[in-house]
Amino acid sequence: MTNIVPTTGAQVVKAPQYIEEGYPATPANYGVMPASPTFVWIGLNSQIEPSQDPDIQERIAVASEDVQAILQGKQADMIKLTFDVQSSTFLKYAINAVNWTTPTGTVAATFSLLYSILMNGTENFITINGCRPNSLKLKVAAGQNLTADMEVWGAFLNPPTVTGPTTPTYATPVSTAPWNFTDEGTTPVTIGGTNVVITDIEADFARNLKRLHTLQSYKNIDLPPTTRNITGKMTVVWSNSTYMVDLEALTESSMVWTLKSSTSTITFTNMSFRKLDSLTTSPKEVVYEKYSWAARSATVT
Repeated sequence: MTNIVPTTGAQVVKAPQYIEEGYPATPANYGVMPASPTFVWIGLNSQIEPSQDPDIQERIAVASEDVQAILQGKQADMIKLTFDVQSSTFLKYAINAVNWTTPTGTVAATFSLLYSILMNGTENFITINGCRPNSLKLKVAAGQNLTADMEVWGAFLNPPTVTGPTTPTYATPVSTAPWNFTDEGTTPVTIGGTNVVITDIEADFARNLKRLHTLQSYKNIDLPPTTRNITGKMTVVWSNSTYMVDLEALTESSMVWTLKSSTSTITFTNMSFRKLDSLTTSPKEVVYEKYSWAARSATVT
């Protein structure tokens, strides 16, 4: 029997990190990792989940009950990342409005993503190029730190290889602690300037990317973003009828979520409650209002 060294998540050498490709200022660079890249740290990763789908097409024919050929279809590769937030830098690609003139920090920019892991004792590099975030879920609850789940789409997930980029500068892990629920200050969430007493909040950002495939390549040649959908949920300590009234009146307000006091906030413009999910009353429990909400736009700093 061939001896192997099983691979575990503890054998990751270089955590996921990224480098912008310079797109769309130079569209020819889409899907091309820059020379001598200087990578940027993302966050403390608890899970990395790559997915590769070559969209195999089976061809059948008369005079046979079996598949006669398989063909390459439209490639659809991605990586799902779960990480503890230490900075808003990477979040901006998924949250902020698209800016084709100054793409950096918005979904207009594309990036190459890299991480490495030991396989049989040898460091192997895994990269995916031509990336944009398709979705992001940010969530925090009392007693927990701020976490992010991001789905990153790319043109092609390159198989593991012992050959890494040429003359790279790899990202240095950030030594500061992940952002905790206590880092959000005394007014972590305000609606219309009024503090909301909540126990948890979640915000979801969907960029609704479209894979652009043409006759020239099984890989997509671009991943243009379309509409931006911003939704979420929150649990409010029930003390008055304010938000139930706002829900009935379809009231829109500005909501500010402080991710880290004096460092980073998300401002949600034209936020409104969309559904009262529950209002459970029990003799031994605190009564909470649980809402689904949405906003027309958002900006993170």
